Amino acid sequence: MPDIGLDHIYTVHNIKCEPFKYVKIPTTSMKRDQSQLIPEADLVDVSIDKLVLDSSNVRFKHLSGRPSVKKIEEIIRNESDTRDLCEQIITAGVVYEPLVIDHDYVVLEGNRRLVAIRILKNEIEDGKIDDFPMGKFDTVKCRKLPKDVTPQTTDLYLASIHVRGKKPWKLFNRAKHIYRLNRAHGMSYDLLASHLGMGKVTIQRSILIYKLVLDYSRRFPDDSEWFHKYTYYEELFKRKDLTEFRNDQSNLDNFSKWIHDEKFHDHRDVRKLYKVLNDKHAFNEFKQHNFASALKILESEDPTLSNRNFKKILDSLDVLKSFSREELSDTKQNPAKMRLLYQLEAEAKSIIAELDALKQSKGENNP
Repeated sequence: MPDIGLDHIYTVHNIKCEPFKYVKIPTTSMKRDQSQLIPEADLVDVSIDKLVLDSSNVRFKHLSGRPSVKKIEEIIRNESDTRDLCEQIITAGVVYEPLVIDHDYVVLEGNRRLVAIRILKNEIEDGKIDDFPMGKFDTVKCRKLPKDVTPQTTDLYLASIHVRGKKPWKLFNRAKHIYRLNRAHGMSYDLLASHLGMGKVTIQRSILIYKLVLDYSRRFPDDSEWFHKYTYYEELFKRKDLTEFRNDQSNLDNFSKWIHDEKFHDHRDVRKLYKVLNDKHAFNEFKQHNFASALKILESEDPTLSNRNFKKILDSLDVLKSFSREELSDTKQNPAKMRLLYQLEAEAKSIIAELDALKQSKGENNP
């Protein structure tokens, strides 16, 4: 795989990927008239029966094969967000935002809105909703784009809404769209950062992680849910304490296998991976069993890993240890502060006494 310009951030980038001839498009190539084609497109009323769901939508392209329009509608119908949107439309009585369609009536933006409108239309006709007259949702307002709108312009528009806008896609889909802008349209990291309002490093990291997930899907084709693994790699590259670990390709290979073998309960386990890696006993337990088993070993020495109460106790100890001379002097002169410290001491002694009594009743020795 060619260098993707990340070696100043991450030294590992030898992920299997198709060759890519990088093309940098200067900002001046983004014509002003193209940028205005979408917001200035004609607003028209279109029959919902004439509209077509977008089978090339980034949210569905990871599905095996090219999903049919019928399959896409089924997926959207079964999502909880769709029912929520139906309720919003019922409450408002209107669809506020127009759909965006191309000249062939394919819905580029607003696929969920179209499905929600179709659901409501059917429910009105079936008598399940009596607040609206027949034909209320037969048509919907759309911005119909002219034929000369380029795919790059459309993709940048979608990115402004779903990558950095008010309707963000899931992390995997956002990264996939950034990857598409970079690969399919040859947009440089600097140009993407400018258009998306994101840091260059964030864009580079998103592309790198997306490539790692693609590599995972090729390596483990039996995992039909491979696209959900993005969050594991996202956690891996967010952790500063795992920088050295992820800069070794063999470690990345092992990490992918751990994900596939379900060593982790979910992506949040990666936040504590550094502690397991640095404990020989816990790491061996992790390799033989799973992360939960490894964590139990660590918890025997550090109960704050999984117990919020003991985490608070540790935080309190840290506060007490960091008392300055000025704080001590002020506390000595402040009766309210002194009462709090005495209460803390009394509660600690009470709990310890109760624990000692329990141990003695069971014939256990104190530590």
